[in-house]
Amino acid sequence: MKKHVLVSAILAALAASAHAQVSIYGALDIGLIKSTDATLKLGRGDNNKLGFRGTEDMGGGMAASFRLEQRFEPDTGQLENNGNRALFQGRSWVGLSGAFGTLRLGRDLTPLQDQMWDYDPFQIASVGTLYAATLGNYSSDPYRIGTRNGASAAGNRFANGIYYSSPQMRGFELVAAVASKEAGGTAPGDLPVNPLSLVLNYRAGALQTSLGYERNARAEHVWAAAGAYQLGIARLTASRSQHNSASSAEQNWSVGAELAVSANGTVRAGYGHTAPERGASARQASLGYWHQLSKRSFIYTDLSTMRDRDGVYALSQGQTSRSLDLGLRHTF
Repeated sequence: MKKHVLVSAILAALAASAHAQVSIYGALDIGLIKSTDATLKLGRGDNNKLGFRGTEDMGGGMAASFRLEQRFEPDTGQLENNGNRALFQGRSWVGLSGAFGTLRLGRDLTPLQDQMWDYDPFQIASVGTLYAATLGNYSSDPYRIGTRNGASAAGNRFANGIYYSSPQMRGFELVAAVASKEAGGTAPGDLPVNPLSLVLNYRAGALQTSLGYERNARAEHVWAAAGAYQLGIARLTASRSQHNSASSAEQNWSVGAELAVSANGTVRAGYGHTAPERGASARQASLGYWHQLSKRSFIYTDLSTMRDRDGVYALSQGQTSRSLDLGLRHTF
């Protein structure tokens, strides 16, 4: 009798899971990193994550969905930032989709920040990433100004946000988000203005482009345009952005390439440049090789050279730094 009840319970649970389509996913990325004037360390190329997501078919073309995602350090097992971050700081939202598009409520990457990593040959991962040259000193987090000195480690998301993605029409897609004035735990009281983010994407064959605008709660804003083109075995990328605050302006651009040199191997290269309204520019050049071991695992090695100004790369003024990594990434 007990065995019969147990089997029935398992079948019922499997049926419910199949109907709700709930899944567990994640990524583990860890490797060796050596930088100028720093000891060899065990670190990560990309974010390590554990998440839960699911959809429920409601009929009539409508579906409900959710996503919860936490970030952690692979070498210690702690949540990011020495365990001081919220459990689901990566993503935490519930949504509804249909013929009208998709509407989500909660915390997520802003549309602009989420899209721009498509135009970084290093996918905003590893020491090769050109992120600082893609959006410069801009941060979505209104109480963390800029990418410099590692301050914006979580500065690419809106909390208390309303997100909308339109259906694709002739290759065009509009993605928009606005956040309420709730501080969301970053500071007491209400935010000065509502943060917002808009992106218009276009995809047709080998061509992919994005045009976006974003403003944080301090009324700093950034315009960005980017494109990618698949030319045979090479994918070519480029981006351009301008960041404006009350006291300064900054111009940023990057170019890159991903070259499939074999069935499983890709050479990645990029160059980034960020320049303030006044003062010297910062530059970065990166070269790497990523080798796919399976559908869910790959090894990578990257070399990057940075020449700093004004702490863009968290270095001393005028300092040149080189970084080399060797790592393994597995997704599930």
